[in-house]
Amino acid sequence: MTQTMKALAKTGPVQGLELIDAPVPEAGLAPFVPRITLTFPALASARETLVLVTGAGKQEPLRRLARGEDLPVRHLRSVGRLVWLVDQEAAGA
Repeated sequence: MTQTMKALAKTGPVQGLELIDAPVPEAGLAPFVPRITLTFPALASARETLVLVTGAGKQEPLRRLARGEDLPVRHLRSVGRLVWLVDQEAAGA
């Protein structure tokens, strides 16, 4: 079964956003929910990429990242801005 995902998308050189509908198939794997996968090249083509890190459970992965460990997120790039938002719990503050 294919469902529709509503998403906000940049509309080329226009500064506004446009609400679009896109088909999202079920992955066929548990959990059986509609989902999409964005590859690193797809993410890298974004004008602005936002990484949101929340909760105390993310402290250790952030420490590992800071030590230079080769985690998947280390390969994330953007043709535009790459912005990290880390809450106080994740930062260990």
